[in-house]
Amino acid sequence: MAYNLAELKTNLAKPPRICIYGGEGVGKTTFACKSHKPLVLNLEDGIPPALSSVPSVLVKTYAECMDVLEALYTQDHDFKTVVVDSLDVIEEMITHKVCVENRYTDISKGAYGAGYQARTAVWANFFKCLDLLREKGMTIILIAHAAVVKVADPLLPEYDKQSIHLYKTESLRVVEWCDVVGYALVKTYTTNDGKRNLATTAGEHVILTHSNPAYTAKTRYEMPDEIPMVWSEFAKYLYPTEQTANTKKTNKEN
Repeated sequence: MAYNLAELKTNLAKPPRICIYGGEGVGKTTFACKSHKPLVLNLEDGIPPALSSVPSVLVKTYAECMDVLEALYTQDHDFKTVVVDSLDVIEEMITHKVCVENRYTDISKGAYGAGYQARTAVWANFFKCLDLLREKGMTIILIAHAAVVKVADPLLPEYDKQSIHLYKTESLRVVEWCDVVGYALVKTYTTNDGKRNLATTAGEHVILTHSNPAYTAKTRYEMPDEIPMVWSEFAKYLYPTEQTANTKKTNKEN
């Protein structure tokens, strides 16, 4: 196929694919619910009471989850963001689906890793559906929990690292697929009273966005290493053109 280089155009910006992961109660769901016109796939039934007005769908099976994604793709609506809360539960649903369909008592019972391969194939279809929503103009926010994993570095002794709480191949897939992987935490400091180390915090909730040996993170945007865990602050780096336009509009009105 011959290409006419004179007709090539720059890539049009697409909505971001975001994964926010961290410990229990750090504020991941609250953060995502503040995004632009969200619909929450409420798999954990964990939306805070203060955010009960945020549109959500309580889903109990993988099939129900896919029905919601299909509706978002085929029906007319005003939602601009889909929030999946959380990936941990999606993995459990997919594992159950694969085991039931193949009559496995456990995902590891498939010969030569067949169970894991079947689960990976279902995950691939899940991300394909999310990509279709992204093509339609929707921002994707995935919420996950954190887990400590062992890193076998050929240049260093084995060490611990915070990462996404999924099976290792699927955790890597999420990191590769997303445009932003943010590690959410409450900043903690240590002091020493002469006998032991004491942990304390000023209550600062932040999102870490750049890779570090201590935790998994990445960004394809120009972001600082640390951002306050507030959607309006985070969104400045996702939609800079839109943010600039809004600022100019506000200044003109003033």
